[in-house]
Amino acid sequence: MYPINSDSVGIEVAGKFTKTSGKETSGKYKGEDKGVWDKLTEKQKKAVICLCKVLKKQYSLDNKDIFSHDEIKPKTKGEGSSFINDILKEL
Repeated sequence: MYPINSDSVGIEVAGKFTKTSGKETSGKYKGEDKGVWDKLTEKQKKAVICLCKVLKKQYSLDNKDIFSHDEIKPKTKGEGSSFINDILKEL
């Protein structure tokens, strides 16, 4: 079961979604704009990794307890999922 707002912490990392041509034609994003998210800057990546390490230690969590926004509550295609694996590798 995925976490919900009452039992989780959301970490917001600012980035820009750049639209490409067309709309999604199937799946949970059908009808939404196609596009790509900015990559994390090195400072953003280091900050998220540091924060996740602290939270993991404080609350006895492991990597299976960390999700991207897209896995929990899809809002814009790929939100958070473009960098989650890079972060998990460093935890």
